[in-house]
Amino acid sequence: MLLASGTLLLSSCSKMDDTYKEYLDYGQAKYPGKADMARVLPGYNRMILAWKNSADPKVNKAKIFWNNGADSIEISINPSMDSIQVPFNNMPEGPYIFEIYTFDKDGNKSVKSEAIGRVYGDVYKSRLLSRPINDATVVNDSLNILWGGLSDTTIIGTEVIYTDNVGGTRKMFSDKTTLLSMFPGFSRGTIQYRTVYLPMNSIDTFFTAWVPLYVKGQRYPLPKTGWIATASSFDTRAGANYRPPTHLIDNNPATLWVNLIQPQTFYPHWAAIDMGSPRAIEGFIVQQRPQNTNLVKDVELYTSLDGINWTFHLKYTLENRASAEHFIDLPETITTRHLKLNVLNDYGNSNNVALAELGAYAR
Repeated sequence: MLLASGTLLLSSCSKMDDTYKEYLDYGQAKYPGKADMARVLPGYNRMILAWKNSADPKVNKAKIFWNNGADSIEISINPSMDSIQVPFNNMPEGPYIFEIYTFDKDGNKSVKSEAIGRVYGDVYKSRLLSRPINDATVVNDSLNILWGGLSDTTIIGTEVIYTDNVGGTRKMFSDKTTLLSMFPGFSRGTIQYRTVYLPMNSIDTFFTAWVPLYVKGQRYPLPKTGWIATASSFDTRAGANYRPPTHLIDNNPATLWVNLIQPQTFYPHWAAIDMGSPRAIEGFIVQQRPQNTNLVKDVELYTSLDGINWTFHLKYTLENRASAEHFIDLPETITTRHLKLNVLNDYGNSNNVALAELGAYAR
């Protein structure tokens, strides 16, 4: 029993030594202060390896290993420094694991510190997306840009370059939290924009390629005087429930066009407008109802010169927001007399359409 106990004790000690092998180092009596809080600060084909300097005044150098120990460097350390920063340049893109050992004047080696990070390169840059522009127009000599959603949390904003009304070049910056940017001194013309990225702890800023966009002049809603509105059906009930298509052209967002309710009619529902004579238009104006109930979702837009032969232009998804007014650009200027809106569905999955206004605009 004594022999067995002794064997078990020796075996346990051997396993404990294996567990703490790195720290025991087979007899090293003293371990210098290690690299504390080591981290990688990434950049474009470069990075900085940083850590908090040890309080041990005898630490005078460090050895850094990466690529599974295939690459290494040795650096001197000034004990009076609070932190250490080691730059790495011309680094291939990809992830890295660094192992750091410090040494004192007597040659004693510290326990290992690790830092994990990555280096950015052309592959990363090629995957960056520009923040979309939902709408760009001119209002009172101001370039108004309605921004779309963010594709990445590391976006910090978007730069815009344009030529102002007196021929000067302006470079503006729109923070990522901005939904509507208003830049002064612009009538019409081509703008350039690019999105700015700053990954966490990055020492470099990244940019998408410049994207050109031609912005037309200010939109002017066409007057609706003399217009005639028709529809596939309308609500014929009495009083406030009498909601004909003429409500689409009365310039009163509180009044609505609603399809026939009794008996029930079903999608698609359409409304058409005769402007009385051919007009050059740039797009449609569609306004949602003031109540946030069963708002219209998808619509199709058509034009016609004779009210018989219709040309399809595009399908558009309206915003799910009460009273939202949409200026829907056509691909090019169209000369037309008749407008048609085909409603396909609504956000409430009902059978009914309810719209406040329908019109057109020029520039």
